[in-house]
Amino acid sequence: MTKYFLLLCAFVCFLCEQGWTQIEYTLDTGHLDIIELSGSDTILHVNENGNLKTQSSIRIHRNGGEGDIRLRAIDDPRILLRDSDGNENFQIYTRWNGSGSAIYMSDVINGDTNTIRLVANYAGTNDARVITDEIQINGGSDLAEMFEVNDYESEIQPGLLVSLDEDNPGELKITDKVHDTRIAGIISGANGVKPGILMGQKGSTAFGDDLITLSGRTYVKANSLGGAIKVGDFLTSSPVKGEAMRVRNIRKARGSIIGKAMTPLKEGSDFVLVLVNLQ
Repeated sequence: MTKYFLLLCAFVCFLCEQGWTQIEYTLDTGHLDIIELSGSDTILHVNENGNLKTQSSIRIHRNGGEGDIRLRAIDDPRILLRDSDGNENFQIYTRWNGSGSAIYMSDVINGDTNTIRLVANYAGTNDARVITDEIQINGGSDLAEMFEVNDYESEIQPGLLVSLDEDNPGELKITDKVHDTRIAGIISGANGVKPGILMGQKGSTAFGDDLITLSGRTYVKANSLGGAIKVGDFLTSSPVKGEAMRVRNIRKARGSIIGKAMTPLKEGSDFVLVLVNLQ
């Protein structure tokens, strides 16, 4: 028990420095308890096996209302951080308002409470949910869905155009027609530009192994068969499998436009940044 006695002494010294001067404790060969005089919290407990545990909760604070930290182990197990104004800024729950485990963060600004909630099992639906006002994504620039692309693996490359696969409902294939009205998107990830939002539902037809850009900015493999591409030109599918070209006749390309070029291409074949906007 020597090590526990030394731990006790250090802990009591810390509490005294912080203004917690009223401490009761018992010490014997079986267990060690440190209890606030209020009786509301058992701070430390060493059981008969020598394991250090908490029985109800731990509360750490300073005098003068400078906020506190509480680790609660019974009834409503959670970790709570509270600021000097009493606002419960950060909480981790094992169960939150009829939902599963959750992390809750809040901040009061000009009288308004801004919150972020991450809930593992929202309202018992078995669905995880993030609830907040805004989401800023710094790691990608487009919205992509997860599809199954039915082509040779060697042909499935970032930047290629894909179209609806009429032989496999819900799946795609590399675009192989000029002005293809079944055009659906672009295989994401070309030139290091990654998607920022990924969507898909596992165990359903709305899922697959390939990320397809449906909206936002991404690179597409393009060529000059429709003429030099200038910034702002509409792009459609070309005679080359998976590659885009400039739209020369808007009426003829109706229903097959993948978006607008954001970088030029004078001649040959290369990647062009495109603002995806199917129309």
